[in-house]
Amino acid sequence: MPSLRAPQESFEYLRRIMAITYSSIKIDPRWLVGELKGMDERGRQVIKTMNEIHRIEAEIYENRHKTNEEIMHENYLALTDQEDFINPYTNEVEQDTSEFRYRWIGLDGDIIYTNNPDYDPNISTHRTDFRVSTIRPR
Repeated sequence: MPSLRAPQESFEYLRRIMAITYSSIKIDPRWLVGELKGMDERGRQVIKTMNEIHRIEAEIYENRHKTNEEIMHENYLALTDQEDFINPYTNEVEQDTSEFRYRWIGLDGDIIYTNNPDYDPNISTHRTDFRVSTIRPR
């Protein structure tokens, strides 16, 4: 029975009323089962929400890391006056000078640089293996 505080002259009267009230409380088992199921479902929803928050935080961290890495790489290329080119034979990224707009590479690795958009080294060298290296897309 819970504690009761009342004036002394009415204490016994109020104690009996409270005792009857307290003993008449009956918990509906269906309500209790429903409330426990609701608590369980809300707990699962909290866990699901927290997992989603952690997943989003991890994506943000990964994206920020990649962005910072790319910024640092761009700074490096600018400071060293270089550019990232894609080798047309290997599809690998190669760093080379950014002084020329066009970079042609031969099958044997020979490289020809030019700023002339109409120049084709295959014509002037009497070869057919030169391909233009494109700048890595960003």
